Formats: sequence, structure tokens, C-alpha cells
Amino acid sequence: MRLSIALFASLIFADFGLADETQMPEVSLQEMVRAWVENQADYDERFADTQVQISGIFRAAYRTEIQQDVGGNRGDTYYVVNLQSDDNDESVRVETHFVVSAKYRSQIAKFKRGDTVTLRGKCREPESPNGKSYRLIFNDCEPVEK
Repeated sequence: MRLSIALFASLIFADFGLADETQMPEVSLQEMVRAWVENQADYDERFADTQVQISGIFRAAYRTEIQQDVGGNRGDTYYVVNLQSDDNDESVRVETHFVVSAKYRSQIAKFKRGDTVTLRGKCREPESPNGKSYRLIFNDCEPVEK
């Protein structure tokens, strides 16, 4: 009986992509930025509204209170982690915002500018406030120990 319940549960979670974290796409920030800049249909197909594990170069982290639209409760404290790609293409400006719960504060505190770090989170629709720069936003993020 327990085996059949466990098997049933694993099949249900597999349908939602929750059974195995190894199924989560692992990409570099450079790959994701290029997909967005060069072919947004490709970006949408591969990354839109998807959980990803992404690596990039740590730039900064700042504390903020996020509203409910990013999955938190009004007034909750979060850290927004900014990563940069190792691609030095100056023709396109891309900002990245990884919204990380304050419960990961001690892990984020260890990040140093220039470190390559990996985060896991859900892609939101990218924003382009002026058509010349882009903002890639990821919700419900957490640091990944490597």
C-alpha cells in the first residue's frame, strides 16, 4: 500500500515537473541574455514561466520589501541579487533581479563581487522599460550550493 501511494505521488509530481530537480534547466546568464536579445520566441519557449538554475557573476545584493506580485507577502523582507553575464556586449544593457527570501541572508552575505554564483528561481516576463535596456526578473529564488 505504501509503495503504491509513493509511486502514485511520484507520478503526480512528475507531471508537474516537481519530482526531480535534475530536470530543471541549468543555464548560464549569458545564454539566457543572448536568447532574449536575439530571439524572444526562443527565450519564451525555453525559459518563460519556468524554474531554472542559473549561474552568473555576482554584482550586488540589496534589501527591499516586495509586494505580493512576486510571490511574497506585503511587507516581507527580500534581497534582490544582481548578477552579470560574462559576455561584455556593451550594445545591450541587461539588468537581472533575483528575488531571494531573507531566510537565505547568511548565504547571500557570503557572496563577494566577482564570484560566480548559482541561483534557482522562476523566470518572469522580461521588461524593457525603454526598448534599449532589458530587465530579467526571477521570483522565489534560492542560492544553490555547489
